[in-house]
This record gives sequence, structure tokens and C-alpha cells, in this order.
Amino acid sequence: MARKLNVTIVGGGISGLLAARVLREKHNVTIVERYAGNHEFGAAITLGPTAINIIESLGFDRKRGGTMPAEKVLVWNKKLDSISENITKKYTAKLSGDFTFSYRRDVWDEFLRLATSDDVPGGPVKVLWENNVVNVDVESGTVHLDDGQKIESDLVIGADGIRSLIRPLVLQQEESVHARPSGSSAFRFTVPAEVVREIHSKHGRLGDPLAANMNLYMSADETQRTCVTYPCRSGQLLSCAFVVPDKLIARETVESWAAEAEEGEIRRLFHDFHPMFLDLADRAEKPRCWRLRDQDPLHTYTRGCTMLIGDAAHAMTPHLGQGGTQAIEDAAAFELFNDPDYDAYTVPEILKMMDRVRRQRASQIQTWTREFQTWKKRALEEKYTWYCWTYPGIKECLKRLDAGLEMIELKHFDDTDAKESQQQAPTAESAVIQEVVS
Repeated sequence: MARKLNVTIVGGGISGLLAARVLREKHNVTIVERYAGNHEFGAAITLGPTAINIIESLGFDRKRGGTMPAEKVLVWNKKLDSISENITKKYTAKLSGDFTFSYRRDVWDEFLRLATSDDVPGGPVKVLWENNVVNVDVESGTVHLDDGQKIESDLVIGADGIRSLIRPLVLQQEESVHARPSGSSAFRFTVPAEVVREIHSKHGRLGDPLAANMNLYMSADETQRTCVTYPCRSGQLLSCAFVVPDKLIARETVESWAAEAEEGEIRRLFHDFHPMFLDLADRAEKPRCWRLRDQDPLHTYTRGCTMLIGDAAHAMTPHLGQGGTQAIEDAAAFELFNDPDYDAYTVPEILKMMDRVRRQRASQIQTWTREFQTWKKRALEEKYTWYCWTYPGIKECLKRLDAGLEMIELKHFDDTDAKESQQQAPTAESAVIQEVVS
């Protein structure tokens, strides 16, 4: 874009902050955020190779972010009997990137630094904390705040999450305006390393409980209850997620990080799991219950000079661990506005290019996530993994589409992988690499 744009980003979460980091290099960027500072819930996030490569290219510091590369995915039954072991380097060694664990608040802090620090290329982003957007003219770019302010913008980005105000304004129809319940909820919390080791020792468990592994503990019954644990914050915390069908909870839950679990609720729902899990739940400080919702794929992410990204565009459940990664890929696509090769295009034209790539990719992953959650097509999990962890970037994807090629080339996937997975399909619980909670 030859001229410097005035960009307004609605929402200061992970996707909004990273989009601001990309665009600040050449443009004036303002974020409007309804909360005061870091409001990320105290849980962890997994990022795949595509995401970690993007954010490191933008200056992300793994040490500041407490980010750990994963070594293994271990699958167990509810009594702690081992089922399978999967080495993540089978994938990451061919993709030049890591599968990583981080604490959400640390990632947010690092993204805020990248957006606002004087040490990053371009001008620091202006953040309007504790301000609410009440309306947006998606064609003209005028953003209206609840205090009467109006912000005139050349580009508006809707990064305002699953309850997006911007989404219905872009869609201008009822189709897919609201995210829908997936049928499951997750109890999420972290436990300090010293407490984890104490519990681990109490139950006579060997090995390091804070090793850089993802552990999946499966109920292996019709309830499909699952516990997922992995370390974060450089091994200072253990992230825990207890996933359970809503019908077992027997109360209304919400798609909010702020909904507290009822006392003794996790113990009741997982009473038949090994006592170690119940001890972890008992030592959790204010565990949260989060209703898992997803979005039907949208018919567009853009209208006029406005673009939806992150959960506002493609909310999905965590069963493929792709929510955070797709939000980061969305944010990276704004690099088109910094590239002189795209100077001749208008803002709406560039947004349509972004929509062409980002909507196709994220919609495919939304669809596969639903299938994975309901245990359909588990024989294709190898293909799912390679697809999710392969992304050449917005420019290369556009080139491939223009040439009539598949947008994502799965260089490292072959039929052998699929056949091996299909042979294991009856016991698919034992071969999960991607069943993660991001």
C-alpha cells in the first residue's frame, strides 16, 4: 500500500495484537480494547510450526514467552496405563518448526510488547483500553465508541472474539452470526510445578511430571471424557484441561474464560479416573468451566474496508489445537499491506485476496475439527496433521491459486501414512497427535 493507512483494530487479544505488530511497520494503528490490560485467562496455548515460525519472524522471544518445544505426545487410559507414544519430531523435523507449549498470558504480554515497543520497526501502536465499540460502518471505516468518539479508518479489523460485534455487520444476514454449542465443555486450570511434583510423588509416579510432553488420558468409554496436561511457562506450571460432554455436567455453561467451576464438580465428573487427577483438581486455584463452541464456516470474512480474523471469523473447538495458530496466520496475512507489489490495489481488493486464502484454509480446518471431535474420519488424522502444520504464507498461497494449484501442498504426506492410520482407526484414541486444548 503506497500510502500510510489509519488502521483500527477492534479487540486486543492475541490476533488483534499480532495484526497490529504486522501493520505498524508501515501504517498508523489503533487498538480499541474493552478490558484494562491483560485479561487472558490463566491457561495454556499450543502453537504449531506455522505459528511459531510466523511470530519468531516478527520478533517473538521464546524466553520472554516461556515457550517450550514439545517432545512427545503420550496417550494413557484413565488408570494411567500407557497406550501409545508419538514423537512430534516425526512432523516438525520436516517442517523446520516446533510444536510448542506456552502460557496464554505470557504470549499476550509478548505480543503487546511487539505492538507497542519502540524497539520494533514502525511507530508504536496506540491502545485505547476500557473502550467499547458500539457500531462500525464497515464500508466507510468509521468506528463508533460508547463515549461518543468516532474513529475514521481506512482499514478496520474485527478481532473481537467469539461474541463478535463486527461479524454480523460484515455478514449482513443471520446466517452463521452466532457460534453454537459443540456438546462439550472444558474445565481448565494450571497447577504450580512444586505442587505437581508433590502429587506425582505421593502416587509413586516415576519420571519428570513437567517434561515437555503432552499427556492425554482417555476414559475409553461412551462418555469420551478426556484429561489433557502439558507444561508451560518454561516448566513452572502444568496446564490441565478436563473435557466432558455437556449432558454430564447437568447445568448451563458459557463460552467464557470467567465461568468458575462449582466446588467438587471435577471430582464428581471424573470420579473413576486415577486419584492423581482428582488431587490435581483439588489443588487448582479457581478452575474455570468453558463451554466449547464453534462457528459454521462463513460465506465471507470481509465487507468494504473491514476484515474479520481469529475467533470472530472462524471460532472452532480445540480438538485439532488450531484456534491460536489460525489466528496468527490471519494476522500475518496483513503483510500484503506492507508490500510494494500490492501498492496498486485498494483496501477492499487486498482484503478480498486475504479472504480468498484465509477463509478457504480456516473453513477446512473448522470442518475437520468437527469431524475429529465426533470421532469421524479418524483414519485421516495423519493428513489433518500435515495440513494444519503446513502453510507457506499468504503470498505463496495466492500464487498457487492463481496457477490453478492446490493452495496447500502436502509435500510430506503420502498414502502410507493414511493406510497406517486407517489400520489403527478402531482404536483411534491410541494414535492422537492433535487432540490438544489450545
